Amino acid sequence: MMSGPTAWWAGWQGCPMMGAPAGGRQIYNVSNANLADYVRRATGLEVLEVEKYQYNYYVIVGRNGKPLQELLVFPNGAIHPEPQSMMWLGQPMYIDNATALVIAKKWLDTYFPGAEVEEVYTFPGYYTVHFATSDGDMQMISISGYNGAVIFHKWHGKHIQ
Repeated sequence: MMSGPTAWWAGWQGCPMMGAPAGGRQIYNVSNANLADYVRRATGLEVLEVEKYQYNYYVIVGRNGKPLQELLVFPNGAIHPEPQSMMWLGQPMYIDNATALVIAKKWLDTYFPGAEVEEVYTFPGYYTVHFATSDGDMQMISISGYNGAVIFHKWHGKHIQ
């Protein structure tokens, strides 16, 4: 296995986010029952959170209970870092948690009126806010700890579990 925080995905093919067809090459038969073990073996990191969405699984991995990175796991077994992990991971954090929450609430008031913040995760370089929409769906945004930029995680689709 390659080393480094993202080396495990560098050579993998079949990831829809990298331009492969949605079905892609079957790498591993991912299911609710085997996902955490599969990701742990592939990355060497603890699986701290798993959520199933319409298009993929969302997985938080870390060490000693501390979140380090967010991953997408596709039905064909392809594992790929979330876009904000690829852009912001490891950047200096000039924005604290309280300021990130203010930015998140302002963004939610504009784009998802009535949404409620459920959880806030701190990663090296950014924050991810999980929120419940007014229609009961669960979604996410990430906020750069460097400059406060916001990314909506539209690539997940609807929350399933």
